[in-house]
Amino acid sequence: MNRLYSRCCLFLAALLVSINAVGQEEATDQHNTMAEGLKAFDEGEYESAAQLLLEDLKRNPWPTSAYYAGLSLEKLGRLLEAAELYQKALDLEPPTDPAEVAQMQKRAQEKAKKQLAEVNRRIPSLTLRLEGAAPQDVAVTVDDVPVPASSLGKPVPLDPGRHHVRGRCGDEVVKPPAVKLDEEAKQEIVLRFECGKPKPAGAPKPPRKLPEAERNGESSSNSVRTLGWIAVGAGSAGVALWGAAGTFGLVRLRSLKDEGCDESSHCYPSQRKDVDRYRLARTLSTVGFYAGVPLLAVGAGTLLWTSGRAEGGAETASVSAWMGPGSAGLSGRF
Repeated sequence: MNRLYSRCCLFLAALLVSINAVGQEEATDQHNTMAEGLKAFDEGEYESAAQLLLEDLKRNPWPTSAYYAGLSLEKLGRLLEAAELYQKALDLEPPTDPAEVAQMQKRAQEKAKKQLAEVNRRIPSLTLRLEGAAPQDVAVTVDDVPVPASSLGKPVPLDPGRHHVRGRCGDEVVKPPAVKLDEEAKQEIVLRFECGKPKPAGAPKPPRKLPEAERNGESSSNSVRTLGWIAVGAGSAGVALWGAAGTFGLVRLRSLKDEGCDESSHCYPSQRKDVDRYRLARTLSTVGFYAGVPLLAVGAGTLLWTSGRAEGGAETASVSAWMGPGSAGLSGRF
């Protein structure tokens, strides 16, 4: 009964003020807009009610229109917009004439004040914190709406429901899972970036890339030089085998001759093993000489040639072979 009485008084007040302001035709439009909005609200059609009452608020800035528009949006879960309309209802200057209209607007403001305190208590908030980047270096959005850098690290009021947060620092994008906010909830999300972390000191610089022709020439020269050292090593081993086996054979031959045996196999049967050892040493000595000396020469020549190319002729390379009892080798400057 009280609600019906309030509606009737409201319609009457709207009609009286509109007649005094703009004439009978426009007043009828205003009356119809508010009436349709309140009817939609009573029938639970809050979206239509909010649209109609906001339209009436533009034409006729009364606290009653702002209050019921806010109440409609509150029913839809749009608490932030509802709070703004309740505050607008408090900020509007109600008419003072006629008395019935003034009383009704005052009553709407009293309701808006209570409803504003209730809605502010229910509005949830989300705090966005950064790691690895400064606020001025990032761009953060909530539901594609930019969040000012000054608001980062502070509670940001949002409507209840799911919200999508996205952060960007240069080419780096951080997108945490969607967050669901219930009424009165106070939640926090940490956005972790890599763009603001200092680079490790003393990081090695990448090697200078040589031109392709220079790289190919250097690679070829290194391969030839490697083969030269292999030949020198194999040749030195052969020469060493020649010297060692030859020395062993000579010692063994002299021992056999002292025991009455000679190279023509005029030996005693008991000396057969010593004769075989002598012949094996002689064979190894021969192989070492004919294989080692040529390899040593080829390897030394290869190293001389590659060293000469590397130095560009600035310094003359030299090499010399040495040989001793049971050993041999190379010495020189490359």
